Amino acid sequence: SLKSVTIGNGVRSIGGGVFVNCRSLTSMTIPESVMHIGGSAFHGCSLLKKNGRFKVTNGRMKCMGFQFEVGKYYECDGEPKLCKNGFHFVENAFDLFNYYSGTIGKDIRVFDVECDGVSTETDTDSKRVCKKIRLVREYKSFAELLNL
Repeated sequence: SLKSVTIGNGVRSIGGGVFVNCRSLTSMTIPESVMHIGGSAFHGCSLLKKNGRFKVTNGRMKCMGFQFEVGKYYECDGEPKLCKNGFHFVENAFDLFNYYSGTIGKDIRVFDVECDGVSTETDTDSKRVCKKIRLVREYKSFAELLNL
């Protein structure tokens, strides 16, 4: 029945799975001090949404063999296919942690993206795949990315 969470100032990490299946959760406030979020921290929080198009890379801006740069377009060969070919992203920022975890700016980097040729395929969350992608803007904190 948890509906709203405000993480206290000074908290540096949110553990993996800590809010799993909090299906009533609709509001989250995260302070700038949070630099690490564990895997599946928000899995099953279906009402917790921050819509857009978001891509994660590792700390060196690499994902699945591609070395990304902000502002540059990347296009895959062939048709995009979820989990097989193309460039993956999520449409709900909280779903990123179903696939990635770590310290922002060190282990992972998170970006707003523009996509073309988005497949109509869907899975159990907001993960999508596209033929062409461009990293537009990087998030420097989880507070910036996730606060509603």
